[in-house]
Amino acid sequence: MPSSSVKYLAVLSLFLIAAICMAGCTEQPVAPARNPATPPQGGLTGTQQAAGCPDIRVSGPGSLTWISEPPAGSANAALVSGAKELMKGIYTYPPGAPDYLPSSYTDQKSSNTAYIVHAANPGNVSWAPAGETQVVWKSSPGGLPKGWSGVVTTAGQAPAKAAPEPIHVMTDCSGFITSLFTWANTQTATQFTGWKTGSTIPEAGCFNPAGACNEPAPLNYYHLFTTGQGGFRSISLEDLQPGDLIAYANTKDRSDSGHIMLVTAVSSCTGDQQSRFVVITDETGSPHSNDTRTVKTLASGEKTGAGLGMGIIRLTYTPADNLRFYWGLSGDTPQTGSIALGRAL
Repeated sequence: MPSSSVKYLAVLSLFLIAAICMAGCTEQPVAPARNPATPPQGGLTGTQQAAGCPDIRVSGPGSLTWISEPPAGSANAALVSGAKELMKGIYTYPPGAPDYLPSSYTDQKSSNTAYIVHAANPGNVSWAPAGETQVVWKSSPGGLPKGWSGVVTTAGQAPAKAAPEPIHVMTDCSGFITSLFTWANTQTATQFTGWKTGSTIPEAGCFNPAGACNEPAPLNYYHLFTTGQGGFRSISLEDLQPGDLIAYANTKDRSDSGHIMLVTAVSSCTGDQQSRFVVITDETGSPHSNDTRTVKTLASGEKTGAGLGMGIIRLTYTPADNLRFYWGLSGDTPQTGSIALGRAL
C-alpha cells in the first residue's frame, strides 16, 4: 500500500475513534419540547396525569392549583355569583371555605332542589331576597317542538312576599343555566337576553350539531357557542376560565338531549395545555366525581339527592384535535358527542 494511503487511513481512523468517543461519553441530546399546539397522544386517561400534578383521585381536589376567580365585573363573575348563592342556600357551607370546591358543600337540602325536565314540568328557581325583592325564574311546558322546550313565565326581580320563597332549584340543566342569566342580568348587563319572559327555551342538546340542528331543538346553547351568536363567543380549552359554559351535544342517543354546565374552577397544575380538570356546577341526576350530590333511587323509581350540585369532570383534546368530555375522573371512555365551550359577553 502506498505511504499516502496509509496516512489517509490513519487520519480517517482517528476521526472515527473521536466520533465514537463523543457519542459514548457525552450526554444525549435533549428532545425538543412538544409544541403546545400539538394534542397529547390519547389525551389524559384514567391512569395518566398531566405533568407535575398530583393524582387528584388519591390526593383530592385540594391538592391541585385551581383558577377560581373570573374577571371582576364580567358576565362570568355574575354567573358564578348566582350559582354559588344557590349552592350556599341548598347545602351547608362553612364561611371561609373554598367556595369553588365540592368538598366545601355538605348536607344537601334535597327538598330544595330536584332534577325535572322543564319541557314536561313547571320549572322554578329562586334566589334569596335582596332588600324588598328576590330574583325568581319560572318556566312552564310548551313551545315547539312539543316536549322539547319550555316557555319562560317569570324572569328577574320580583317583590318579596311576606314569607319569601326559600332558595331552591327545580328544573333541568338548560333551565338552570338559563335561570342564571336572570340573576346575572340583575348584577351586570350581559348581551344574552334572548330567553326572557314569554320566550321559548330549548333543551340543551342537539342531535345534529354539524347541520341545521333542528332535531329536535331549533335553538340551543351548543349552536349559540359554535356560531358566536346571541351574546356568546366560542373559546378554546386553553382559555377556559370560571364562568364559562360547557355544552355537550349527544350525537348518538336520541333519548339524550345533551348537557350544559357552568365552569366554577379550572385546574392550572398541568404541563399539558391540552387537558384540564374542571369543577362544574350543574343540574343533573347523574353525579360527577367528587360530587356534592348523593343520588339514590327509591323503590318507587323516584330519585332523591338529584338536582343542583358541584362536581369534577375532565376535558381533553385527541390527537385529531377533537375535544372530548369525560363525565368524571375515572374511566377512559369519553361521552359520545360534540363539545362546545362558550363565554357570555
